[in-house]
Amino acid sequence: MLVDLHKIAINEIEKISGGENKMLTIRIEEKVEIEKLITLNEILDKENFLISVIIESENSLLDNKVSGIYVFPYLSNVTKLKIYVSDYDEKLENLNFLKSINNLSYLDISTNARKNLRFDELVKFPVIKHFSYLCEGLNNEQNFYINNFSELKYLAVYDLNLELLRGNASINELRVHRKLINPKLFTEKFPNIENLVLEKCSDLDFQKDIANHPNLVNISLRYMNSIYEVPKFKNPGKIKKVSLLGLRNLKALDNITEMNNLEVLEITNIQNIKIESFLILKELKKLKSLYIVFEKAALNTEFEKFAIKNGLPIFIE
Repeated sequence: MLVDLHKIAINEIEKISGGENKMLTIRIEEKVEIEKLITLNEILDKENFLISVIIESENSLLDNKVSGIYVFPYLSNVTKLKIYVSDYDEKLENLNFLKSINNLSYLDISTNARKNLRFDELVKFPVIKHFSYLCEGLNNEQNFYINNFSELKYLAVYDLNLELLRGNASINELRVHRKLINPKLFTEKFPNIENLVLEKCSDLDFQKDIANHPNLVNISLRYMNSIYEVPKFKNPGKIKKVSLLGLRNLKALDNITEMNNLEVLEITNIQNIKIESFLILKELKKLKSLYIVFEKAALNTEFEKFAIKNGLPIFIE
């Protein structure tokens, strides 16, 4: 549920409840009454809502209303925070505004921050479990602070050098959206990882460095031209979901039949695979959802008929 703090009255804020699944969106392009923030902060002392804050270039404190980074002194009890900085606004210069926050277990910073943004303020949050920084690649100093997250379960970044990252048995989900450096260390650094998203990591030998991990369950590979076939995984029986999105050089599906517990399969931008090749999916008895998109639109209609005829669980938009 999304709640726009600008559109609800204070007495409505006082009634907000629902625990883990509630997201409150604070729209910083508009000024927010301080009284509303104070009321919300009292609720946050009891509820673990995710607060999503859009930081605009206008940061003001005027007439009992605040915008931009000036909302944070009134949100000391927030524990789950998502910060979005528009590409059209001034870059996020620092994280000093986090000083007023008591504790964070979830931090997501998106899009527009200055290069080599200092993470000093994160040292006070060693129990962050969810950390996403989709602004720039991590430098050595930033990696140091991430290594201090002793209970980290979810990590999402543009670039990741595994040589600089301390091994972390608690990480369950990793997302790398541009470059994975020293991938040969993947299994050593993330022994218990189950969920993996790799995007545009074209220099990677996925079969050699990643597919041999024994615990992978959900895999998403996006826009990686170095992938020519469905990878052969070390423990294919554990895999439940495979997403192959924008892999224009994908030519072979053969290894998919080893994934006897696969429930969801998604493949898009198909150019080099014939419709008849998907007949092998009938061997996957636990397959529940199939989303297939060919590069040529006409083939999508043809595949839909093929899937229905052969009893494949195709997803139809």
